[in-house]
Amino acid sequence: MRSRSRKSSAHAIALSPRQLLGRASLVLMILASVALIVVSRTSPQLRSALSTPIADSATPALDLLSQPSDAVSRLRSWVATFTNVYAQNAQLREANARLMQWQNVATQLEAENAALRELLHYSADEKLSFTTAKVISDRSGPLSRTVLLNAGTQLGMAEGQPVINGDGLVGRVIEAGNHSSRVLLLSDINSRVPVVTTQSRERSIAAGDNSETLSLLYLADDSKITVGEKLITSGDGDTVPAGLPVGEVVSIHAGVVKVRPYANWYRLNYVSAIHREAVEEPFTATPAAAE
Repeated sequence: MRSRSRKSSAHAIALSPRQLLGRASLVLMILASVALIVVSRTSPQLRSALSTPIADSATPALDLLSQPSDAVSRLRSWVATFTNVYAQNAQLREANARLMQWQNVATQLEAENAALRELLHYSADEKLSFTTAKVISDRSGPLSRTVLLNAGTQLGMAEGQPVINGDGLVGRVIEAGNHSSRVLLLSDINSRVPVVTTQSRERSIAAGDNSETLSLLYLADDSKITVGEKLITSGDGDTVPAGLPVGEVVSIHAGVVKVRPYANWYRLNYVSAIHREAVEEPFTATPAAAE
């Protein structure tokens, strides 16, 4: 018996102050709960008077006990944020590497283009300017595809000017008044535009047929055009500047090549008419021939 009492006292001494405090708090909370039950049975008025002070006294302790869980929640949120930032950083590094590769390619192409221009003694024979206007009316029907713009000759609009938007070639001006002008869309049956494919370099004419696609005319019998090729204006005939995006080949069947235009006729809002102005060559005096 004496040895057991010694072990109990030794165990009590071995308890840490934190454990002792926790056990004492538990005992006090039990006693307080019993006291509140007794008071609530005997005197409801006294219970109401004591409930508020007890709640106020217990609030700091409850706040102290809740801090560890709050700290765990904050730590968990910080870890999740750190993980997301790390993943985003990895994605940005990968995107930056791809951009650096494209920058190197662009720099090489720019240098090559400059060298070829110098070798060919190339100089631009025209400069382009633009007039932007809003589409205010769409008179497209079964027999024609045209739109009306809120800009006319007072802003430089003229018949025959190519019209583009952010997607590519839209059409050409066919009528120009003082304050308005009418544009014939590429999809109109009367529309014809010289084009060239960007890969096979096949030249042809993109013709409208009042449908959602264009057809390529006058292709060679041994044409090597493939589905997915992109088309741009060729500049042939000097009617439309070369290099304007037109569309993409979507089908080839029985020699008929269909092209889906880049411009969406149903979402035309603002468009730009292209003004072409000749660039004057600088005058260079030639030395007189020796007599």
